[in-house]
Amino acid sequence: MSCNHKDIHTLKEIEKSYADQWVLVQLTDFDKYGNPVKGFVIAHNPERDALMQPRKQLHRQISGIRTYTFYTGSKVPENLVVIL
Repeated sequence: MSCNHKDIHTLKEIEKSYADQWVLVQLTDFDKYGNPVKGFVIAHNPERDALMQPRKQLHRQISGIRTYTFYTGSKVPENLVVIL
């Protein structure tokens, strides 16, 4: 799904609004270390591949644009144990 609005939100707010989906965000703000913290949603979909075309199109239209694609659901499968 594509989004037509350009309301800037934190990535945490976006994650809560689009549960268990892949989200393409145009970034607007970064922390002091250069990590993305805010932006607006360009597109979202449960399938990651559905965001490839909107991302390519956006980068062709706007030179130097910074985007971020991320999954809002569980990052680690339920039966997987991570040891750090």
